[in-house]
Amino acid sequence: MKSQEKKHFSDYTFSVFFENYPHAVIEVAPDGCILNANPASIQIFQMEPLELTKHSLLEYIIPEEKEEIVSYLQKEAGSIKTGIVIGKRIPLQIEMTFNRINNPELKTLLVHFKLINTKETTNDENAQNIPTGENGASHKPEHRIVELKALNKRLQKELKLQKEMLAQTIKREEKLRDLTEMLPEMVFEVDRHCKFTFINKKGIKMLGYSREELINTKNICQLISHSEQKKVNPGIKEFFQEEKNYPQEYYLIRKDKVIIPVEIHGSVIKNNAGKAIGFCGIVLNTTERKEYEDKIRYLSFHDKLTGLYNRAYFEEELKRLNHKRNLPISIIIGDVNNLKMINDTFGHQHGDQLLQKIANVLQSCFRKSDVISRWGGDEFSIILPNTPREKGIDIIYRIGQECKKKSTLTLPLSISMGIATKSNMSENINAVVREAESKMYRYKLIDKQATDSSVISSLEKALQQRKYETREYRKSFIDCTIQFGKILKLEKQQMKDLRLLAMICDMGKIAISEEIILKKGWLSENEWEEIKRHPEIGFRIAKSSPELAHIADAILYHHEFWNGLGYPQRIKGKDIPILSRIIHIANAYQAMIHERPYRQAMTKEDAIKELKKGNGSQFDPELTDKFISMVTQPQK
Repeated sequence: MKSQEKKHFSDYTFSVFFENYPHAVIEVAPDGCILNANPASIQIFQMEPLELTKHSLLEYIIPEEKEEIVSYLQKEAGSIKTGIVIGKRIPLQIEMTFNRINNPELKTLLVHFKLINTKETTNDENAQNIPTGENGASHKPEHRIVELKALNKRLQKELKLQKEMLAQTIKREEKLRDLTEMLPEMVFEVDRHCKFTFINKKGIKMLGYSREELINTKNICQLISHSEQKKVNPGIKEFFQEEKNYPQEYYLIRKDKVIIPVEIHGSVIKNNAGKAIGFCGIVLNTTERKEYEDKIRYLSFHDKLTGLYNRAYFEEELKRLNHKRNLPISIIIGDVNNLKMINDTFGHQHGDQLLQKIANVLQSCFRKSDVISRWGGDEFSIILPNTPREKGIDIIYRIGQECKKKSTLTLPLSISMGIATKSNMSENINAVVREAESKMYRYKLIDKQATDSSVISSLEKALQQRKYETREYRKSFIDCTIQFGKILKLEKQQMKDLRLLAMICDMGKIAISEEIILKKGWLSENEWEEIKRHPEIGFRIAKSSPELAHIADAILYHHEFWNGLGYPQRIKGKDIPILSRIIHIANAYQAMIHERPYRQAMTKEDAIKELKKGNGSQFDPELTDKFISMVTQPQK
């Protein structure tokens, strides 16, 4: 074939190949002008090839990438002048971002650059036979076809690889989405306008909206509590700025208007140019943690039993309120009376009730601005800002009246209180507290005798209200005991103690369940053991009262047997106090001749027979004989 025909054939073949090549191919001058384009380029540039040649490739490239493209084209232009051989050129692959293409799916493309227009080197023996165009550039269509074929082969290989990578990516994304949906916390993505582009199932449940109501509709900033709005701005630049430290705490508003505390962990999403285009993150619902923190905070400054502030809070508030604007500041220190006796008599649960009722009285008598705290076991302290001493004394009087109103026979409310006032800033506030405490102890000593007397009276009345012992029975028992003491010619003080003992020897029974005390029929073993506790309870009550402490042992031993088989200590003979032995006999006799919940009353004769049976075993034999003589003699 002739050289001219061969060239024509090659040009025709290249033209057919170029026109039908499935991928976009364009020829670009060193300055970026588009010289030629095949029909496939329409898919990308949305423009006819002839129209495309009126433009520069640089028009379609974002400014950040122009420098790299221009540098490459200039380098290629230099390669033409230095005579680099086509076969030894390595194609350059660049990922380019187009900014004028109307197809959003083709914004970023992988572009292959290849030098296809070079001079033959001077070493090529056939160089003089190769036709050249302007500037001596070789056209050699067959070479260009080879290049296009090679490019096509590489593109097909890359396309296959990309498809495989895309399939793997999709699979990984599906796994990631499945995992994200299973996470127990909210996961989300938002665009640069803060609108949701993704949210998992947990997030939908947390916020109470449907997915349709959130995706591309709701702005996450709109869900932030109004009180928190000052911390955020609608723009991604401010709200999700990269410099911001995470996690951040906010309050989100659910669809049902319920406000939930959350903690946001996240990071900015950037494009290839490093520009922020959105934000992704995890939202933790911190409701339980907040409740726990609030509980810890509450417990750290509150008394668990009464709900009042504790001493730590009192001391903090004392510092805070110690300011001239709060003058005069009055301090009241109070100490609950009879707490030990109540604990010993009825148990600590009953004592706790006493403290709670006292706390309620204090809360009802003070203002909300006053700081009421439980200072110690049975002590309370109150800070009264802007309160003169006279007003504080009026409050103390009102507290005493309220305690009387709310007292019961088994739970007498009483609290001794002292007050001191700081009138100028030169006074030491801690010295004022000590002064109030000192006055409280002074008043407590003055009031103690009256308090103890009222307690004894309350205990006696409480025992009568049990309906276990009628007024007639108690009178008969006390009279019988006093008469026996006279026959025994006891000393005057012993007679006083015997009378007091007869009045309260069984006061420990007020701490025993009424179901047991008033039970009809025989007691179970456990119930009997409960009954046997009452001497020890009575002993503890007496020990806590100066008026009764001297007869505490007599109360403890008044159910001991002469032979040592009684209770609670199992002592015997004359180790048992004389008053306890007297009371034991008189108590047994009176119990037998009076009706009990569990039996009918005995006759005097039967009761005396029972005394004789226990003479020398249960009862002191000498005292028993004298007692029987007393009750069998005709009444004068």
